[in-house]
Amino acid sequence: MNKVASVVPCRLCGEQKGDVCFHKDGYTILRCRQCDLVYLDHVPHQESLRALYSAEYFRSSDKRLGYHDYQSLESSLMATFRVRLRQMAGFCPPGRLLEIGCAMGFFLRAAQEEGWSVQGIELSAHAAEVARRRFDLPVVTGRLRDAQFPAASFDAVAMWDLIEHAPEPVALMREAVRLLRPGGLIVLSTGDVESLVARLSGPRWHLYHLPEHLSFFSPVTIVQLLESAGLRVQQLRRDGAMYTLEYLAYRLKTVYPNSLTSLLFRALRKGRMGQWGVWLNLRDIMTVLAIKE
Repeated sequence: MNKVASVVPCRLCGEQKGDVCFHKDGYTILRCRQCDLVYLDHVPHQESLRALYSAEYFRSSDKRLGYHDYQSLESSLMATFRVRLRQMAGFCPPGRLLEIGCAMGFFLRAAQEEGWSVQGIELSAHAAEVARRRFDLPVVTGRLRDAQFPAASFDAVAMWDLIEHAPEPVALMREAVRLLRPGGLIVLSTGDVESLVARLSGPRWHLYHLPEHLSFFSPVTIVQLLESAGLRVQQLRRDGAMYTLEYLAYRLKTVYPNSLTSLLFRALRKGRMGQWGVWLNLRDIMTVLAIKE
């Protein structure tokens, strides 16, 4: 691997140089020589982020970005979130819950059913409006640092599949911890770049979504991020998630585009079988639970 000066410093430790892992879709993926974080050598502008997470992101015709139909995933996502809520219950009883990056509010709705008092924040104006209109959820549109929530005002903070999107994950985590009461719980999920599937897949790994994913964590680097913000990790799990067959076919078509995968996706999209849910665990997605010290 070649050592290069990056356009942006490492998003975890600030190191200025990294090793080139590979190039994909016109972008460069680097590995920090100091802390080993794998990250995209690209600086997204705030306006480009807002444009990225528009309505089209949640019903996208671009096979590289977003979801082909996010709302069709409601039942499978709710099933996954109910499992995660049961995991949370072992560390924190229902109380005041903030979800950062709440999308259309499926997790918040599941949490309400379990007795949580919920609050969401979402960068996408479209998704936030769906959450408010459909579920009558208290969802703020915008960035966390602009929301001005009071310090220590939440018992738990959730970030599902979010931290890899954050241009400044250290600042985001510190702000999340500021909002958490002492002894409160932070839960998150993100891909494991050191998993067997990721290493065998190389640039074709299904979580190398560029340029929406900016950082790719391992167990070591995600723990480093959490501990640097004043958290003590309680569990790091690999439990998998519920997916529809249609969604799995869509992801397969994205990673391996050919006539066969396209035919499979079209067939599942037209029939009822496409909405069948299956629990899949490739052991390449981490769920982490951490307590504020």
